[in-house]
Amino acid sequence: MEKNVLNTDLTGKVCVITGAGGAICGMFAEKLAAAGGKGAVLDLNEEAARKVVDKITAEGGTAKAYK
Repeated sequence: MEKNVLNTDLTGKVCVITGAGGAICGMFAEKLAAAGGKGAVLDLNEEAARKVVDKITAEGGTAKAYK
């Protein structure tokens, strides 16, 4: 997983990111996961949200996609 650029520890926290299937919010979801947060990745396009979740989990993070 990439370096924690947020300089904070989100271990044990659930982070809800809306619009996370897009480029900007998807990257934000990845950074929150790198800081230890568990991601609830929300997007109207569930397939796009799943792609973000797949990337997060492949890098050792925890996330789930929701429509």
